[in-house]
Amino acid sequence: MSAKTKRIHALDALRAVMMLLGLVLHTSTSYGEIDKLDEWGFLDPLNRHLIFDVFLGLIHLFRMPIFFVVSGFFGALLFYERSPRRMFNNRFQRIVLPFLAAMIVLTPLIHLTFNFAIARMHGVENAFVKTWDALHFSSFFPLTTAHLWFLYYLALLTFFTGGIALLLKNKKSITDKIRTFFLWIHRNAWFKVILLALPIFILFHLMNAVDAYTSVSMIPDWRTFVFYGIFYIYGWLLFKEKHILQTFKKQYWWFILAGLVCFFIKAYLYLSFTPEEMFYPIVTCNSLGVWFLVFGLTGWFLTSFAEASERMRYISDASYWVYLVHLPVVIFIPGLLCGYDFSVFLKWGITLAVTTVFCFWTYKYFVRSTFIGKFLNGK
Repeated sequence: MSAKTKRIHALDALRAVMMLLGLVLHTSTSYGEIDKLDEWGFLDPLNRHLIFDVFLGLIHLFRMPIFFVVSGFFGALLFYERSPRRMFNNRFQRIVLPFLAAMIVLTPLIHLTFNFAIARMHGVENAFVKTWDALHFSSFFPLTTAHLWFLYYLALLTFFTGGIALLLKNKKSITDKIRTFFLWIHRNAWFKVILLALPIFILFHLMNAVDAYTSVSMIPDWRTFVFYGIFYIYGWLLFKEKHILQTFKKQYWWFILAGLVCFFIKAYLYLSFTPEEMFYPIVTCNSLGVWFLVFGLTGWFLTSFAEASERMRYISDASYWVYLVHLPVVIFIPGLLCGYDFSVFLKWGITLAVTTVFCFWTYKYFVRSTFIGKFLNGK
């Protein structure tokens, strides 16, 4: 039996930071200039700025792909170094059960805070009282997965990939070919980006979309499943060849720079033309940019966060709770502030700061040393 993999602190930190960037992303959504009312429902009526659309677009490009790569890596670690049964059991306890519990508890709060913010956006007097009175029985039943969609698809991809791995466990000829192909992809640092970008490009073409489609429907959507499945499966395969992680440390700043160049070219094209006019250039930038940033940011964390850190471990432990509960707060605060005309940057900062402090405070005093903390993170 091969030696157990030592704890990779950098990947723990990377996964936590990607989750916490959700707070920045959702805070920025309320203050961007581009109309997102169909998707988000609320925009500050007085103070908005395009820079927050830039934050939103950039974070959206790499955050969840990196999260699914790291999740696939740790899923494979549990599968191969503990056992398939323990992996399935662990993922059920740490993903499925928290997802179901959060959906039950958070759904009425999400309904209440969004309706409050939307009422404030339209200038409704006594908005909170009216939205509270309008809260009805159906508000307690989740109709969408909301911001917890990633747990839904993470569970689906975990059990799907684990099932495939079980079927191939004794098929050495097939797994050897997969391994050979995976290593061939990585024979050159820049070549791997181009080759891995190809299925993303093809998927965008099939979806007729310039960005990743994130479904919050209770019915699984093949586009979301396949898109994030590519990154999850990559992370799963990466575990079996984890020595490749060392190559991520080389030229990682060049990869980050290349990813940023792809993003800003895409942003310029998106703002200057219609997506239909520049569909393939935009899709090319997205397909390349996401992998440049996956490899660049992972390499940065492997280089800069390799050593154990009590502070980062605490943040990593807290990040699950923080992300689960942040959404009602991150929409309630902009609702409170939207009637006041002052700097959009100050509004954004207040919203992010209050949300962060509230989530970490509740984690420290009501979660970390309680049954909730054990429920989310284990012992």
